[in-house]
Amino acid sequence: MSKKKLCARCRNPLLKPRIDLSSAEQIDAARLEPSVKEVEALLSLAEQDSKDYKAELVRLRSQITHIEAQQVRLENYRRQLQFLISALRRLPNETLAHIFDYACKENLLQEFPWHDDDESSPPTRLTSPVITYLPTIAISSVCSRWRGLALSYPSLWSNLKVEICMTSEQSNGFIAILDRYLEVSGNAPLNLDLNIQGASEQENIEPPHRALVHLTHHVHRWKRFKYMGEDSLTSYGIHLEHKYPILTDLDLEAEYGSLADLDCFKHAHNLRALTINASASLDFPYHRLQWANFEISSHEDVENILEKCSSLTTLQLTNQYSSLPISAFPRSPSSGHNILSLHIHENTQESFSNLLFSCFNFLSYATSPSAEMLTKAFCRPGEGSHLSPLYPDQLAQSPHLQFINLSLSDEELIAALRIMPSLTELDISDKRISSDRV
Repeated sequence: MSKKKLCARCRNPLLKPRIDLSSAEQIDAARLEPSVKEVEALLSLAEQDSKDYKAELVRLRSQITHIEAQQVRLENYRRQLQFLISALRRLPNETLAHIFDYACKENLLQEFPWHDDDESSPPTRLTSPVITYLPTIAISSVCSRWRGLALSYPSLWSNLKVEICMTSEQSNGFIAILDRYLEVSGNAPLNLDLNIQGASEQENIEPPHRALVHLTHHVHRWKRFKYMGEDSLTSYGIHLEHKYPILTDLDLEAEYGSLADLDCFKHAHNLRALTINASASLDFPYHRLQWANFEISSHEDVENILEKCSSLTTLQLTNQYSSLPISAFPRSPSSGHNILSLHIHENTQESFSNLLFSCFNFLSYATSPSAEMLTKAFCRPGEGSHLSPLYPDQLAQSPHLQFINLSLSDEELIAALRIMPSLTELDISDKRISSDRV
């Protein structure tokens, strides 16, 4: 029995056909007629050759698949080697931590599934995979070095935006992720943005939502707290009678009951900034505030704010009702001498010139020469505005003036600029004004 020839590279037997196809084609061309036995013999040989060809194809395809798999593995290995000498890997941990801190300003934890009885959509509409809204978890999933670095910086896990639907079934997965963030953030100060949707059942809320209970266990770490929702926090069964030792920034914008919630924070001795969709009407230590944003509806509201908030350096006022302009700003305030920056969000246009007069007259009482006035006037459809040429002398000393969505004529703007020789910065924006009013 003769030995089969083997491939010099793979040592597999070489395919050796039993039928010489070139000879067979010559026989067919000469139109020779072989005997029946010869035909049967040729058919048998052809059948065996066909099986050998199929087996060889299987072997070659398997070899090609193996080579392709090896090529993919080699490419992955090459990329890993390339990463070892990349500039990103050479960055020190401190620099990477600063980059991570910039990328992890907000981690959105939204309850899922969201089942609101009013069939309203969640406050934040998710347009990308959920992991993109959890940058800290995404970063810690890249590689062992990034994971170790993320876990060693608790502050990356302390910026939370939590959205809760009171009418949804409490998801164990949602609670688990929240607990993970609270655990890894350790003792780092928490920056919490809380949004609660769904009507509260004030008669019987027992027990409160587990996420709210877990968050209140960490009130001693709250540094910045913002709340938005349909009802007050107390109406959802959460009683915040704590001291909040490090809370410095508070933002309460519930549709109903913001003042009731504010009373719970009266023991926050380090509170310096407050935003609330109400006026200063409670017995609250407003004198600690240095920055404040109030909604007002009357002249008395402004007087009350200036009297109670004696340490303010920045004050923002928003007209609560479009039909009640804030033109009655006090012309001779008894307090507010420390205010350096005044922001007014005006909803009506009828009294804009009076508003300017009052603001500049007010700032003339400021003790600092760097006082600035920032006026934001929001036009409503169909309304116009007129600048009166009668401005006080204080207007001439203003370094900064801003008009937002205020339909000014060229004559009115020129008249204003002529009496403001000290103006160093002028900002005019009319993006929301229709073309027929510009």
